[in-house]
Amino acid sequence: MDEENGRPTLLNYNPLPSEFDESTTDDAASDTQLLNATENVANIVDVTSSAFRIQRKSSLNLPKLMDTEKKFFQLVSAGDVNAVKEFLRDTPGLNTNSVDFKGVTALQIAVKRHNEEMVDFLLAQPEIEFGDCALYAVRDDQINILRKILDAMANVRPDLEFEGCPDSTEFPSYITPLIQAAICGHYEIIGMLLERGHEIIHPHHPRCFCAQCKEESRHDDGLRTANQHLSVYQAISNPAYICQSSMDPILTAFKLNVGLIDCSKTILQLRGAYRKLAQEVKAFAVELIGCCRDSAEVEDVLNQWDGCDFAGQVKFPRLMLAMDYNQKEFVAHPNTQEVLDADWSGDWHEWRKKSELLKLLIIFPRMIMLPYITVFCIFLPLSDTVKFHRLPINKMLNSVASYVIFLLLLFMESNQDKVNQKKGPPNTGLEIPLVLYIVGYIWNTTILALRLGPRRFIRVLVNWYDMVMECLFCIAILFWISAYMDVKKSGNADLERKLWNHLEPTLIAEGFFAVATIFAFGRVLLLLQLNLNLGPLQVSLGKMMSQDILKFFILLMVIILAFSAGLCKFYNYYEGMILEDKSTGVKTQQVDSFVNFRLTLKTLFWAIFCMSPIESADVVIENLPDNGEGKPVTNYHDFTEAVGHICFACNFLHPGGFLIVNMMIAELCNTMQKVIDNVDVEWVFGRSAVCMLYANQTVLPPPFNLIPTASGFANVFGWFKTYFRPEVGKSSTFSIAHCCYVEIDIDEERKSNPALMATLCKRYLKQKEQETSMDTEIQALRNEIKELRSCIKKDELQF
Repeated sequence: MDEENGRPTLLNYNPLPSEFDESTTDDAASDTQLLNATENVANIVDVTSSAFRIQRKSSLNLPKLMDTEKKFFQLVSAGDVNAVKEFLRDTPGLNTNSVDFKGVTALQIAVKRHNEEMVDFLLAQPEIEFGDCALYAVRDDQINILRKILDAMANVRPDLEFEGCPDSTEFPSYITPLIQAAICGHYEIIGMLLERGHEIIHPHHPRCFCAQCKEESRHDDGLRTANQHLSVYQAISNPAYICQSSMDPILTAFKLNVGLIDCSKTILQLRGAYRKLAQEVKAFAVELIGCCRDSAEVEDVLNQWDGCDFAGQVKFPRLMLAMDYNQKEFVAHPNTQEVLDADWSGDWHEWRKKSELLKLLIIFPRMIMLPYITVFCIFLPLSDTVKFHRLPINKMLNSVASYVIFLLLLFMESNQDKVNQKKGPPNTGLEIPLVLYIVGYIWNTTILALRLGPRRFIRVLVNWYDMVMECLFCIAILFWISAYMDVKKSGNADLERKLWNHLEPTLIAEGFFAVATIFAFGRVLLLLQLNLNLGPLQVSLGKMMSQDILKFFILLMVIILAFSAGLCKFYNYYEGMILEDKSTGVKTQQVDSFVNFRLTLKTLFWAIFCMSPIESADVVIENLPDNGEGKPVTNYHDFTEAVGHICFACNFLHPGGFLIVNMMIAELCNTMQKVIDNVDVEWVFGRSAVCMLYANQTVLPPPFNLIPTASGFANVFGWFKTYFRPEVGKSSTFSIAHCCYVEIDIDEERKSNPALMATLCKRYLKQKEQETSMDTEIQALRNEIKELRSCIKKDELQF
């Protein structure tokens, strides 16, 4: 080797003799010279080739076919079975399992060519290796070839057909035939594999900490496990697999959607793939409800109890389950909304034809009719009047009418003159009705929580709002009682307000009552969700409060706490100092900005909204003693003041301050725009939630719901009767979540209607087949148009 230039040294190289020339006249000499030159060139080529062969020894050791094997592959690819038979007969000892550099075998070629006769012949060969041929057959939707391969694999080893191929160049080792078929969505192959006993083991939740998951996390490769779980989810999320493996495809789609969203939040590196799968599964449930052709089918779907754990009888349990799983598109589908609207107003058809103004004005006569309705509910619970008021729309109107009265009482109580107020609870005569209303709303919330269950109840933000409002009223009432007892004990009811202690029970009760009143009037926003024009705005407001503002508030608090930690007592020494200008008499006092943690936090928070004075960062040092010259002595801590001003300005200009506020504004606008763009889903879902909220309430609104009715007594008597004398299909049940209720055994058809689900699946698959056929025809037409255009261009060029 030539070490200087890195090239192989050409041994035995002699240049052509200088005597060799075409003009040489001596023929014998010239022939001899030509022969010597040719030998030298041959030596050069031979040595050079040897050198290059030495270098190629370091290349990858890929499989290489022999000439006979190449001929065998060509014959298999041509599809001539007789020629292959004759070739194998003439070439004994040929390896039929030979592999080319791509990892392809002869059997794989036959499977890819869809040549069943060739596959039969090769499978009959002794010691044939199957490899990943079954997976190729699945991918190409060749069910007959797949069945033959699986039969041959079962003859070799019964459980071989259920395994993947560890040496495949195209499929990972965890891909089994059923997983591949489910990913591809081949309905017939999935059915055939399920009949043969194939199954897909669902992966555990990403946050599962069972013994099996802990063991796998210690030994398994993280990347392989993540990809395997994604492939399994791709398989079990395919509609073709769900239709054949689940008795209730809609419920399965709901649960899969929730599981996939959880995976997207946990496995962040595959977040996009999981969210895409979640959207596809959600769309599958929506398309299934869209396959219903009449209201009866939609009602059968919405009335299915499978997966629900409500106490007693609940209207449309599947719809409430969809709301729990946040299936907005399913709830907002026109088929679902048509049935919900029909149940909302029942046989009161005139309601739909009334204008918005008349619908609003009808509340006022309801306020007068509430006692009349109460009497009917107490004494005539089976009358037509009570049945009419059991409609969800009437429950809502009665509740709104009663709530208007409650708000009027709150306004009158809050608007009392406090100039001559005495110590102790208010004494306007409105306190007893208000307490009855508050107790009625607490009882209404309790009944709703027991009916829905605590876990489902606390998921709804409106219920949290109601509980906070009721707690505030309860605290105010408790301090009213405390103030009354304090007055009775001390007897100083005429003590002037300015002399009261800052923790006087009367003052605390007023504060909590004021905040509770704000909450009560703010609850009117819930009713705006029913209006097409105001509803989207209310939905946007709810999303902004629960998502955007909360996120940015956390960011702001982190930044403000960071600055507050450094500046909390930066100016503590200067607290209360006053600098007086002797010549003008003007006094300047130190601003209480950075003297303690509370005031520092307050200053920095309001500085973000430009509401803190610019003097907050000034350092004021009081006048120093006279130095004997008769001149005032003034000192300045310029560096300390500079640090304070810089930090004060950075708090405003820092990304956690001014920029984050502007980012929050942009995010709020983006949230509202999303709701407006998707108003048919977002607003309809919110309106449906309000409708179901009133549908699950009692006929009598607070405080009339505190009055015992005949139906209430009947329910209590029925529970005790069933408890002591059990009936067939009924049982008196008690649980911490739902308290006492009568559980009625629901027939299997109401739990999950397999016949209806099968019909919907058939319609769905037929619809998808038509869409696929249409897409194929459109693509073929496009290809024909492209070919026609190219032909026309060629003709134009030739012309």
